[in-house]
Amino acid sequence: MIKQILSFMLGLVAIYNCSQAQNIVNPNANAETKAVKAYLDQVYGKKIISGQAFENVNENWLNIIQNASGKQPAILGLDFMNSTYERRTNHGADPNAMTDKAIDWYKNKHGLVEFHWHWDAPKNVTGIWYSAFYTSATSFDINYAVNNQNSTDFQLLVRDIDDIAAHLKRLQDNGVPVIWRPLHEAEGGWFWWGAKDGASCQKLWNYMYDRLVNHHQLNNLIWVWNSYGGGNKGNWYPGDKTVDIIAWDYESGNSWNSYQQLFGGKGKLFALGEEGKLPDPNNFAARPWLYFLTWAYMIQNNNDANWINKVYNDPKTITLSDLPWPWVKDVVANAGPDQVLITTNLSTVVGLDGSGSSSVNSAITSYVWKENNVQIATGVKPQLSLSLGKHTITLVITDANNKTATDEVVIHVKKPNLALNKTVTVSSTEANLGNIASNATDGKTDTRWSSLYADPQWIKIDLGAPYVLENFSLMWEVAFAKSYVIEVSMDDANWTQVMQTTTGDGGTDDIAITPTSAQYVRLTSTARATTYGNSLYEFEVYGSDMITALDSEAGNYPKLNPYPNPFQDRIYLNLPANTEVELSDMNGMLLYRGSESSIETGALSKGLYLLKIKQVGGTQVVKMSKN
Repeated sequence: MIKQILSFMLGLVAIYNCSQAQNIVNPNANAETKAVKAYLDQVYGKKIISGQAFENVNENWLNIIQNASGKQPAILGLDFMNSTYERRTNHGADPNAMTDKAIDWYKNKHGLVEFHWHWDAPKNVTGIWYSAFYTSATSFDINYAVNNQNSTDFQLLVRDIDDIAAHLKRLQDNGVPVIWRPLHEAEGGWFWWGAKDGASCQKLWNYMYDRLVNHHQLNNLIWVWNSYGGGNKGNWYPGDKTVDIIAWDYESGNSWNSYQQLFGGKGKLFALGEEGKLPDPNNFAARPWLYFLTWAYMIQNNNDANWINKVYNDPKTITLSDLPWPWVKDVVANAGPDQVLITTNLSTVVGLDGSGSSSVNSAITSYVWKENNVQIATGVKPQLSLSLGKHTITLVITDANNKTATDEVVIHVKKPNLALNKTVTVSSTEANLGNIASNATDGKTDTRWSSLYADPQWIKIDLGAPYVLENFSLMWEVAFAKSYVIEVSMDDANWTQVMQTTTGDGGTDDIAITPTSAQYVRLTSTARATTYGNSLYEFEVYGSDMITALDSEAGNYPKLNPYPNPFQDRIYLNLPANTEVELSDMNGMLLYRGSESSIETGALSKGLYLLKIKQVGGTQVVKMSKN
């Protein structure tokens, strides 16, 4: 997930959320297609949409998925390979078979449709006829064709695009939106459209966009530009004005971070255009792709039944039965992107945003926000205070015709990461890659520490001062530890084990411990899950400041009486100027620091607490009790 960070020095609040997607690039897209794009925007960063590609319509991949998981993919990936050049129809191919399957899948199964195009070279095919899309099978020169638009070669390109336009028009007439992925894997160079250079392919892409959208008036396309592991992607990207989604084929451990560096500020959705092994749902927090499309036979060759069942039944995976239907609805609620907020206090102010909601036939008259089915706010953009923890909030909208719709947003209120930019030492570092120890605490998900390829390995963080530690978060790269322990220490000499596992599964590990005072944290890996070393994007540590001086100081200052005592949901204070208050538990864990006239305490457990009131003349400590 793209993390956008905004820090406020007062109260130390930081906000993280998913990037807001742009509107669909074709302003004349039809209502059905806009609705699908809006849905993709809505689920992006929250869940991943499942997909399965087909090489021909008679393959049984859907049965394999169904038998293993009881589920069906949400997206069907189809190919226009047989829908143009007569060479294929002369060998018995049906040019309409894939289009027919797409119409049935969308209208009768209520699934989404993706189309790609293994485009046979229009001329000069020197290899086997069914391999005519490969560079090795043709001498067709894309550079010459796109730079000589009066040439026969260019007119042959137009002919083929017009042939595909007829199929896309038929899909449009049947109300089928298409996730459209042409000219895929160009910079790999193995297809003729990528045989020369990025500039030639960019020209062909943008001409195709103009021909299909403006000439043929095709308004049912969501445009997917697709890349592969190699090449210089920035030189092949055709531009923001003709791309809705940026897809990667066959993910590696650094694919997501590479896209963030290249395209993270463009407001585009990132997806897996082709994949072999189904992506691990445990990695979703670190790499929240919009969808995956498993390539044809790879669902069987690269995945066993247990893995298919695990992925397709994971709550983060969207399958066919999870898709909404119909797509065009009178009333649509949009609760805005998920957020992570960082605060040093027990709670923080959150801004909710329902402005993306819509009603086709009448005005929206009511916005009601609920948590656990209890109303907590009203209005389009309300602000409210939320306590530490993860909050799932439901927006319910109602229009003037009394039609309603709902949507959810997750707000996670967290304490600051105590390990951020702190001193790190490690047992070893993989040579010549730049994956140094400090990368594990730099707050960035596009850098990492990686060790040598051996067991054991360790990483140690000096927090710089003692804290009361409560949680750890480990964001692993694909090379992760299967068995590891976490220990803490006050002096870097005497260590206490607070966590151990022998079943690590990678992705992001969120670990809660019994609150423990420590300045040093050490993770020791005793067994790797892969032949590589251990590799961490981030090692985060959460907890609270410690309060050590608990006795009131003698001095000339007014003694205050915070009330009520015992308290329940709030402590009230009548503070003079230049006064600061700290609230801690009996272990010295700091829970609040500030100068407000009251402290929200609803999230605290019953028990004893210490209120430290710092004035100009001295410090007063009051023992408080919560009933």
